[in-house]
Order: sequence, then structure tokens, then C-alpha cells
Amino acid sequence: MKKKYIVIFFLFLSIISFGKEFKGSYEEGYIEININKKIKYSFFPVYMDYSQEEPYIGMMNFFALIMAKGMKIDRKNKTIYGKMGYIDYKFYYGDTEYIDGEGDIYIRGTDLSQVFEFKEYNWSTETYSMKIKTKFKTPSEIYLEEEKKIRELGTDGKKEIKDEDVYYQKRKFFTPGAVRLRYINNGVEDLWDEGINDNNKGNASVGYNTQMLYGDFTTTGFVYPDSSLGYTALKYNEILDNKSIIVGDVYMQTYDFLGSNTLTGIAVQDWNGTGDIEVGQTSIRGFASYNSTVELYRNGSLYRFAKIGKDGFYEFENINIQGYSDIYTINIYNFDGSIEVRQVSMMSGNKILKKNKIDYSFLVGTHTDMNGEEAINIEEKEVEGNIKVSYGLTNNLTIGTEYINNLTEEGGYNYPQELIGLDLYYTTGAVKYPTYFQFSEVYDLKDYLRTEDLNTHIGKIRQRIGGNILSLEGYMYGDFLSRLKGYENRYLANWSAGINKYWGYNLTYDNIDYFGYYTKETGSAEIYRNKGGISHELGISSPFLEKYGDPEMYYHYSNNNIEIFKTNLNFILKINSDLEEFEDDTNLRIALKTRENRRQKIGIYAKYNSKNEYEVGLEVSYKISNWLEIMGDSSYDGDKNSYSAGIEIEKTIILEKPLTSNSNPYSSNSWMDGKVFMDNNNNGEYDSGEVLLEGIEVNVGRKKGVTDKDGAYFIDHISSYEKKEFKINLESLDPMLQAGNNKKYIKLYPATGGHIDIPIQIISMIMGNVKFPQDNLDAVKKFPIISQLYVKLKTLDGKLVKEQRLESEGFYMLEDILPGNYILEMDYRGDGKINFEEKSKKLEIKMDKYGSYYEDYDFKIISYEKE
Repeated sequence: MKKKYIVIFFLFLSIISFGKEFKGSYEEGYIEININKKIKYSFFPVYMDYSQEEPYIGMMNFFALIMAKGMKIDRKNKTIYGKMGYIDYKFYYGDTEYIDGEGDIYIRGTDLSQVFEFKEYNWSTETYSMKIKTKFKTPSEIYLEEEKKIRELGTDGKKEIKDEDVYYQKRKFFTPGAVRLRYINNGVEDLWDEGINDNNKGNASVGYNTQMLYGDFTTTGFVYPDSSLGYTALKYNEILDNKSIIVGDVYMQTYDFLGSNTLTGIAVQDWNGTGDIEVGQTSIRGFASYNSTVELYRNGSLYRFAKIGKDGFYEFENINIQGYSDIYTINIYNFDGSIEVRQVSMMSGNKILKKNKIDYSFLVGTHTDMNGEEAINIEEKEVEGNIKVSYGLTNNLTIGTEYINNLTEEGGYNYPQELIGLDLYYTTGAVKYPTYFQFSEVYDLKDYLRTEDLNTHIGKIRQRIGGNILSLEGYMYGDFLSRLKGYENRYLANWSAGINKYWGYNLTYDNIDYFGYYTKETGSAEIYRNKGGISHELGISSPFLEKYGDPEMYYHYSNNNIEIFKTNLNFILKINSDLEEFEDDTNLRIALKTRENRRQKIGIYAKYNSKNEYEVGLEVSYKISNWLEIMGDSSYDGDKNSYSAGIEIEKTIILEKPLTSNSNPYSSNSWMDGKVFMDNNNNGEYDSGEVLLEGIEVNVGRKKGVTDKDGAYFIDHISSYEKKEFKINLESLDPMLQAGNNKKYIKLYPATGGHIDIPIQIISMIMGNVKFPQDNLDAVKKFPIISQLYVKLKTLDGKLVKEQRLESEGFYMLEDILPGNYILEMDYRGDGKINFEEKSKKLEIKMDKYGSYYEDYDFKIISYEKE
């Protein structure tokens, strides 16, 4: 019995180890083949063993498909050899089951991995489809990539969009623009109470955007209960490279420890007017418009938010940066409704310039107070401002200087300042362990307090090691600035380390020197886990001396993957506790809120502390329309119930089209309109009597509009300054019709609209075959030639209109051809030389009411010569 198993084993081993020529019955067949998801052929000819439903693949046909030229067969040694692109390849097929054909070797599909380096091989007998992933890049893929680069990529590595394909809106001296009206009241239940204060009747404001003096004008105003003018400015973008010229209210952006003032004057700044985002090891800070809201997202989940005051400065502290792979995003919701989204770089490479590149900005103006709470000026300044210049000494080292003349508010007073700074920024760039270094030396020119130490030193270094970051910061302030800050020196250190893909920890050290009287040192540690939208954070912080406080612990849990009644929800649990006095100082908060629902929002929350105080509440809002939202909340804290109801009305009116219904949430957004018509005479313009088409969908990026009975479309809510794709949805057109519009993209400016009429033209089809001298030659043997034949359709001046690879039987069909005169020609890209009876043909596609099929445009091969 044992010998029997040994015999069976060796018999099985011989079957899997040694191939043989297939002697069974087989027939010609076709399969769909997909190589690396890049090369697809619907009717690839094979020989089929129908008894086993196994395909046998011709190697020469396979090489022809992937454009591997010069491959040869050595039948004596059972090898296939040649070059695969730039690599020499040699295959021994003797260990496979194969068919020895007249001009090819056909290897069983399941044996292909013995002669090719495959990552994956899948054969479906149900769909007769084969999917292959190779370990090498095929010559065809290399060719396609090179063609794509030539066709689509410009010198800057971005997709090249030709000017003739873009509709550019023209700048205007003045346009009516758009106005955004807003009224909000969170206590409408008190409106009818007697003796109510006007301040409880809600707030009304207005935003206005337009084109003025060939620039972008924006202003905000508060109408009720108090009237005042908010941010007002005229911006000229794209005049200077990546810069804006701003006339009006401008935010003065200097070193983060100085905050930001609002000046009324003239400035040249980064074109978005909001400056850099600065990343510290425990903070993220930057600038945004007054009265806007800033949100910080970590890995797609809301982490912090802040309301912007008059200084335009925001700062998120103690954010627990967990690792280099974390993605932090800043969303800025401006008062006019526009949104700015920026991704934060942990290594702060945005301040590094290329070698010999110069960056600059300047601002000059007078102090502006927007909220009616102006501080007392110690010394009047008629003019304030700053100038910044940076220069790239190398691709890794940038030097900069900055002059600042302003008033800094502290404790209700505006203190005069005149400072000059020198900055160095260095990065090692894209190396295995990148380093970022920043050093700033700031000198007090004003010396308002007549002190001895006029120098401020700032140093920052971030070192990445794999997915871990070591961050060090040091701030040593001069006498005047230290008095404004409230301390003399501060040193911070942080180590963010990943244990594995999901787990990690944070260690932080913070040292603050209060003028030598005492030093407060604090340490903290955190361990976290992030996976699939679920996050756990457990941390502890403690001063090193008891007199500066007690140790504190926190646990945060969030889950973004909860779904109830097809509604996505966020669940948040937060526990904070004083470890020494936890019985008196422990707080718990639970919240469950809707996440992705544009019309309605619901939130349930509960609060509890160790003093047995609690509160539960419900928050609800419902958007009745795109301009009206109602909201309400109810809570109970153990002693009493409280509730409130609110209303928010926001409506944009396009003054140029006041009666046109629009869904623009922002007065700065743009719009497109026009009509769609049948272009009967093919001249691209609407002529009297031509039919206007109803129900045609027009797309601008992701926005869409559908034509009415008059053939008119209107699309709003289009962001400005971006090139958006502009097209007709072909599914809304008859198959024999095509949009004749030559503009594939649009670029609009704020608070104005563009206009494009779209002609619809009738299209035709061209069909034909390639004929061989031997009509009885089967498709398998024809394939090495047919697979390398392409039919091209060109204009009479040689411009390529269409190109198509021939199908396995030599058939082709060119679709969507507009009326005109063309040249039809064959292009052979394989080995050897083909002689055609007629390599090119002229043809005329005539104007036709319904479109036509142009058949029998055949090409005959006279001879084929191998190399």
C-alpha cells in the first residue's frame, strides 16, 4: 500500500513538473484579455480545449499585444527569446502543456506563470475573460505613458490645458454683482414678549461682491441691531505671480507672537490674502478674515474650531500631533460664505524657496478697528505696516528679513513697536530622515521701555525618523516682548512615535521661565489608537512641582462609522479628571451628532461631573430650503428645563438676474448660462429658426443644469479662479448627436457670470476592414499583424481627429465624426513591413439630417515582409 502511494506521488509530481505537447482536440475561439488594467482587448484569438474549457495563448500574439518586438521561437530547445523593452528575456516552455502551431507556440493559460513573471492570473470560464498582472512593465504600457506625457503634461508636471479649450471670462470695469442677506435669531420664542430688548431680536448682516475697476470688490456690513461696516477690500489677483494687490482692509501678518492687526491701506500679499499656516509641535496657528470660523480636521474628523476676532489670528494649542502620517486640514468659513481649505504640512516646507527664487510682501496703512472696542494708544501712529523679503540661497536653505512698524494690543493698550527680523529656514528635503530647521532673530528698534535686552531669539527643529517626529522649540524674548507675553523664555519638546500602523504615543515637555522668579515645568504622555474612523486617546499631564497644580488625566473616544436609518453619525466620549481631586473634579461628556446630512442635523448630548451635576440636551436643525433653516434645542439639568427655537435666513440675490432662482450659498460665487440648439448649418452660432433643445444636461465640474423649454440652462455655485470642466452629458443626447462647442473648460471671476451657447451637431460613423491576400487565414494567425494596425482619421492639414486599434478580425468603426473632409489612413507599429494597395483614402462626411454610416472603407494588404 505504501508503494502505491509513492507511485501515485511521483506520477502527480511528473504531471506538475514536466509539460508535453497537447494532442487533444481544440478549436479557434475568442476571449477578453486584460493585462495590468492598462491593455484590454475584447476579442483576443486563442485555441480552446473545450473539454477542459482551457485557453491556449499564442506567445507571438501575446507579445504583439504588449508591443514586445523581435521575440523568436527556438523549437529545438523549446525556448522563446528576445527583448522585452530594454530587458533580455528567455523562456523555456518545455515544462508547460502547449500546442505546437505553424507560426506560434500556444501555452495553456494555467501554465503561463511558468514562463512569465506574473503577480496574478485569473481565468473565468463563465465570462471567458482573462486578467493578468505582470511583475514587469510591458513595452505597450511604457509607450502609452510616454504618449500621455507628450499629449497631456506640461513642463511643470501638471496637466496641460490649452488656451483654445478654455472660456476665459473677461474682466469688467463694473458689474452689478451679488448680495448675500443674512438674519439669525436663536431665541424667536421671546420675540413677542413685552419689554424685550432689541438685542434679543436677532442680528441682520449683508455681504456684497462684485467686479469693480477690473478687480474683485468685497464688503460686509452689520445692519441690525447695530449698523457698522466690516471687512471691505478691492483685490487684484493674477497680476503678479501668486500675489494679490489689495486696496482696503488688510490683515497685517507678522511673527505669530505679535498676533495680527487690521490696517486700511494697500498691500501685496499671497493671492489668498491669508498667509502661511505655522505648525508648532503642540499648536497650529495662522490668519483668517475677521468674523470667520476656522475648523481643524485630523484624518477627516473635526478636531477643533475657533471664531476669528478682529486681529485675524487663530491658534489651536495642545493638539496632540500623533504622527507624520496624520493629515491635518484647515477649513476657513469666511463671512461672505466662501470656504478656503488648506492641508497642513507637518514639516513646514512651505517657507523653503527654490535656489535664486525671491518671495516678498508688503503692507502700509492706518489702524482699523472693526468691533468698536479700540484700545488706548500709548503713542499715535499715523502709518503702520511691514515688509518681508525671502531669498533661496539653495534649494534647501532660505534666508529672509522682515521690518515691522505697528501697534500691539495688550491689556487694553496699544503699544508702539518697531522691529526688524532675520530668518533662516533649512530642510534636508526628501531624504530618509528629513530635518526642518527655523531660526529667527528679532531686534527691537523702538526700545519703548528703554531696556537692556532688545533681542528675541526663536529656534525650531523637527526631525522625522520613519513615521516618528521629534520636535523642539525655543523662545527667548527681549525685555519688551517678554512683558507683552507674560514670561521670559519658553522651551518645548515633543516626541510623536508610531508603535505600528494603528497604535502610537506622544511625549511632551513644556518649560516656561517667569522672569527668573520661578519656572513652571509640565510633562504629558498620551497613547492613542486610530483605525477605520474609530479613535482612542488616553493621556496624562502633570507639573513637576506640586505647587503648580495637580496631575490630570483624559480619555477621548470618537467613532465616525455609526449609521442609523441610513444617516451617518459621529459619537464622541470625553472624560477629564484631576487625579488628586478626582471626586471633586471629574467631567464626562457624551455626544451623538449627524455627520453627513445636508438638510437636517440632529445632536444628542449629556454632561456629568463628580459633583452629581448633570445636563442632557437635544439640538435639531432642519433646512426647509436653500435659504431658510429652523433650529431648536432643549436641555434639562436636574433643576429646570430650558429650550429655545431659532431661525436662520440666508439668501443670495444675483443683481444682474434678480428674478432667476439660484442656490448660491455665497455672494462671491459665479454662474454660467446659455442655450442649447440644433446647429443645422454647422456654423457654430444660433440662427433664427434653429430648434432649441429641452432636457439637455450641461455640466460645470460637479455642478449641473438642465435646459428648459426655451433651451436655456443656468448653473450657479461655481467657485472662481479655477478651470472647471465644461461639457454636455452625452446620456441626455441622441447617440447620433454631439456638442459642437469647442470650449472644454471655463474660468470665471467672483460674483459674475459667463455665457456660452452650445451648438448640437449631427455625427456619422465610418466602418471598414483590412483584407489579407489569403482570405482563409484564421484570426489566430492574423493577430500578430492586426493587433499592431491602427486606423487614423485626420483633417486635410494633418491634424489627428480619431485613432483606433483594429479588432481581431481586422474590423474598425470610428464614431462621432462631424461633417467635413478627412483623410483615412493605416498605421502599422509591429515588426516587418506591410505593403497596402492603398494606404490612405480621402472621404467627405456630408451634412445629413440624421447622420449616416459610411461603410466599406476597406484596406487591402498586398504583401507582408518580416524583418
